[in-house]
Amino acid sequence: MSLVKIVEAAELIVQKDRTPLPIQAAPIARDQESPVWFSVSRLTGKLHRSRQLADADQPVSSQWRSIDPRELGTLTHAVLERLDPQAGSFEEQIERWTSSLAPLHITREIDQAAQEADTLVRNFVLSDRWQTMIASRDLRREVEFLLAWPPDAISPGPTIHGYIDALYQDASGAWRLVDYKTNRVDAAGVPLEAEQYRLQMSLYALAIERALGVTLSSMTLCFLRPNVEYDFPWNEEARGAAIELVNRAIHEVRSEQANRSA
Repeated sequence: MSLVKIVEAAELIVQKDRTPLPIQAAPIARDQESPVWFSVSRLTGKLHRSRQLADADQPVSSQWRSIDPRELGTLTHAVLERLDPQAGSFEEQIERWTSSLAPLHITREIDQAAQEADTLVRNFVLSDRWQTMIASRDLRREVEFLLAWPPDAISPGPTIHGYIDALYQDASGAWRLVDYKTNRVDAAGVPLEAEQYRLQMSLYALAIERALGVTLSSMTLCFLRPNVEYDFPWNEEARGAAIELVNRAIHEVRSEQANRSA
């Protein structure tokens, strides 16, 4: 069977088993006229640092050393994205999705990576955060966005692209942002580890603010290994600091590009 036919068959299955996606969730085409296109990971440069493989003070079994941490993170996110509160037991769903998705996202030690992702997801679905998310008014996962930069400019310049793990509206109407992390870190190391994601989370908050016209009530990193949360404040002071951070990051990326071209 040709690749085209496989894709067409997959689309038919999706159409049968799922309702159409809202227009807000449709893939976003790249604007070729945009002067610059930045991804969130490109700006931060810190989303997958080598030390995520293992903290120096936290020995890792040789069983897991050959698992690519980025691939494991991608697999874990893919499973969390697909869990459906209306589709029966989460345990069964997790087992099914980790085993079926692992070969698509993992290049080596597939079984071990599937086992580790399975454990991380199972722990998270037992958390109060997950229960709040699935009981919310509106839960959106893997939300793709484009953010014209700067966010308040009449004639914007660069465009920033990214994906938000989860965004939900609670019973009071407040919008809350959640981002999952699979870093190898213990509870004591979470505050320091979380700091590397301040720029990323700030960009997400600005994108939501621009798209929905609302201010986030909370933005939370969920570190899945220790099952510990870390909250970043979001207010006018944080917003101003975020804009400065992004401006600096864009400047650094452009400087690197200029040096390579010189």
